[in-house]
Amino acid sequence: MKKHTLTLLILMICFLFSCKRQKTLEEYIINGENEYWAVWVLPDTIDKMFDGKYYQFQKDNTFKTLLMRKNELLGIHPIFNKKNSWAVTKDSFFTHNGLKSKIITINDDAFVLSNEDTLTGEYIHTILLKEKID
Repeated sequence: MKKHTLTLLILMICFLFSCKRQKTLEEYIINGENEYWAVWVLPDTIDKMFDGKYYQFQKDNTFKTLLMRKNELLGIHPIFNKKNSWAVTKDSFFTHNGLKSKIITINDDAFVLSNEDTLTGEYIHTILLKEKID
C-alpha cells in the first residue's frame, strides 16, 4: 500500500511541474511600454492620409489609437491619441469600441481578427503586428 501511495505522490508531483501555464488571450493582447500593434486591414480600408494606425492595449481594458503621418522635417509623429475600451470573451471574440471580431490566431508578435462588413457582407481581416515606437 505504501508503494502505491508513493508512486501516486511522485506522479502528482511530476504532473504539477510538467504543466506549463498558458497565456490568456488578454495577456497576449496587452502591450508593454512603447509597444504598439500596427494595424493592417484586408481589403485595405485605412484612410490614405495616414501612414499607419497603431493600437496600444492596457490592462484596464482601455486602448489608445495612434495615427502616424510622416513629416520630412520632424520624422514620424503622433497626430491622434485617445483612450477607448476593449474586451475578450471566452469564445475568442475581441471587441473594441463596439466592433466585435473573431480572433483567428494569436501569438506574442501578431494576431489576426475577422469580422463581417455590415454594409457589403464581405469578411474583413485585420492583422496586428507588434512594434516598438519610441
